[in-house]
Amino acid sequence: MADKSKALALIEDKKDEIVQALSQNVDRDRFMRIVLSEFTNNPDLNKCKPETVLTSIIGSAQLGLEVGKTLGHAYLIPYKQDCTLIIGYKGLLELALRDPSVTDIYAQVVYENDRFEHQLGTDPKLVHIPAPLGEERGAKIGAYAVCRKTDGTTHFEIMDKGEIEKIKRKTQGGGTRGPWKEYEDEMWRKTVIRRLVKYMRLLPVEAFETLAKEDEKEFGRTTTTREQGSFDVGAFSASQEPNRGHDETGFEPPEEREAEVTDPEPEPEPDTGFGGEPETEEEEETGELMSDAQHKKIRAIIRNLGMADAKCKGIIAGMVYDSIGREATSKDMTMREASKFIEFLEKQEEIQKARG
Repeated sequence: MADKSKALALIEDKKDEIVQALSQNVDRDRFMRIVLSEFTNNPDLNKCKPETVLTSIIGSAQLGLEVGKTLGHAYLIPYKQDCTLIIGYKGLLELALRDPSVTDIYAQVVYENDRFEHQLGTDPKLVHIPAPLGEERGAKIGAYAVCRKTDGTTHFEIMDKGEIEKIKRKTQGGGTRGPWKEYEDEMWRKTVIRRLVKYMRLLPVEAFETLAKEDEKEFGRTTTTREQGSFDVGAFSASQEPNRGHDETGFEPPEEREAEVTDPEPEPEPDTGFGGEPETEEEEETGELMSDAQHKKIRAIIRNLGMADAKCKGIIAGMVYDSIGREATSKDMTMREASKFIEFLEKQEEIQKARG
């Protein structure tokens, strides 16, 4: 009971802070009632560190997602003594539908007795006809997600059983417990929806951070978009060293990168992703590297997004992977790739502005 009292006391003490984080379209009283009821519905929350519960609740408030099974938007999940905010399948749909360019988005599971056809290329299409009502649909063989946009275009993502099971096996417990065991169909839909919304850049920055934390707890590390629709905390990350006259986005000013090249005995390069080794002949042959103007623009947008902090390194790494399809740093990102990354970041700015 002592742990429960500490957690509840902290939440009640920070009630104004939680309510302030909520978006305007969320009923504040209802949100707080549901939050408090979660301690009864999920007693293990009382064993979690109070600050991790508070962080998760504020995270759900910032996203405007209600926690609990009523709407299925998000869940407060205990991992040992830490509480982690998990965005549900329906929560991902809710976030994607807030994008003004989206008219509809959904996911379905495909079974072996269904009729399923898809075609890629210049005229992509997808056909799914479930087995007749009353007949056995058989085993699950895959899942797909579809997004329709206001410009009339339709986008879809397909994952077969092998891809989904591979992700399932990497989770804690190998999918033998938790949501993969209790809500397997929903997890199949969530897995493919994650890949689609990340590829189409439909989520706000706060959702990226939440998904990265979710993966860190669930997989023991942060995953790439191709694996789980989330982030790899690789090379394009913020500096962990003290500030040396620049922010911690990992994008050092061009003059600092040049200065490091002239150092006769450079110190080991920190994991900034934007440090200073001169480009190699091999890099020169694969395409011209990003310009200083592109470099400065990326740094400026990251600051505008409120991500000029070392704790955002995983988010930045994932954004790079999502936008150009590989891990990259300022030392090997080409001008063409930098343009794609800038376009991705500008899309995030638009989403952030639309949300007010």
